[in-house]
Amino acid sequence: MRAEEVVTLPSGLPALRWELESQFANSVEYIVPIKGNIVLLSGLGDVSRFDGVARSLRPLE
Repeated sequence: MRAEEVVTLPSGLPALRWELESQFANSVEYIVPIKGNIVLLSGLGDVSRFDGVARSLRPLE
């Protein structure tokens, strides 16, 4: 199964969250534009823990 959604992080940044479920492992990717750069986070396994980390992204002041 594959799921894709646009989310807003608590910092206000938009992000694309992409989740792929397979027989081997679940994977999640976040694509986040931060200050003109594209940041890609990718994780495998327990997606709830990964989501917590990914959703904490914010630009440095």
